[in-house]
Amino acid sequence: MNRKRRILAIGFLLVVTVGMNVPYATTDLRSSPEKADVSSNPAQFDGEDVFYFVQVDEVDEREEALVVVFKNTSAVGIALDGLRVDTEDVVHDRHEVTIRPVDPSVIAEIEPGARIQVFGTLSEESSVLVAEEIVVDYRDSRDWIYVLGISLFGMSLAIVHFFRYWHPNPSELSFQKRGES
Repeated sequence: MNRKRRILAIGFLLVVTVGMNVPYATTDLRSSPEKADVSSNPAQFDGEDVFYFVQVDEVDEREEALVVVFKNTSAVGIALDGLRVDTEDVVHDRHEVTIRPVDPSVIAEIEPGARIQVFGTLSEESSVLVAEEIVVDYRDSRDWIYVLGISLFGMSLAIVHFFRYWHPNPSELSFQKRGES
């Protein structure tokens, strides 16, 4: 394959890869309505369906409920584990929301600090979220480290395996099997 066709093929694959990400990017994966809006005017959102990515502040096994707190703070940076919040910042709006009913098997595996996605309906002046669906993203910080570690290990294994049998040929912009010139 000559250089022109190879460059066109790489360009085509890049366009296809970016094109496949368009449907994902257009999907609305943001919390709705905004937590700050619920904190400032809780009664306005009673009866509304909501979708949130939240961190669990308290687990109430007796009541089979999770408690989350919506706080209005400002982010001062972004890191691998999420937004860095200014600890000096004054929390203007603080709103506690109890999520129920929660399946006992979910309650058993969640610890305070877990990250979840929850879809449901707000009630009682937005202090109770009647959950229709709860997805546990990370039960605790160990889950985050495990996911990241396994991903890095898998990527390293794939790269080592690839370069064990192939080597780059920069003059032709290609890879060749080892042992072939």
